[in-house]
Amino acid sequence: MRKSFIAWSTAVFLVLSASISMAQNKYVGVKTCKMCHQTEKQGKQFDVWSKSKHAEAYKTLTTAKANEVAKAKSLTKPAAESPECLECHVVASANADKTFDMKDGVQCEACHGAGSAYKTMAAMKDKAKALAAGLVDTKDAK
Repeated sequence: MRKSFIAWSTAVFLVLSASISMAQNKYVGVKTCKMCHQTEKQGKQFDVWSKSKHAEAYKTLTTAKANEVAKAKSLTKPAAESPECLECHVVASANADKTFDMKDGVQCEACHGAGSAYKTMAAMKDKAKALAAGLVDTKDAK
């Protein structure tokens, strides 16, 4: 009985501590991802992203049309400063590391998870480590 309680308690502790650790991950931004993910070997993911509408998402908030929409929705700030707009056009503005630039729009981590814990080469070369550190693998996403 005591052994099962200890085992159960340990399992709960590990799950909770992993969740807390991943919750504290910060968004590091596309420039950090670009350092490795622009090569042919890595599939030139940066090039694909940079030509996508995701890369332009923040810029759309800087237009007169975006400010008209913000005003029509009774927002008190311009679209490019309104949390209601930024939560979709930037995604990570509230939990960002100093390397994150919201002007880069919807970046890699919007799908792959905040990268501060898995950005290291040691984690990225070991998929299990990267996943344990918070990487979301979208290859099998349905």
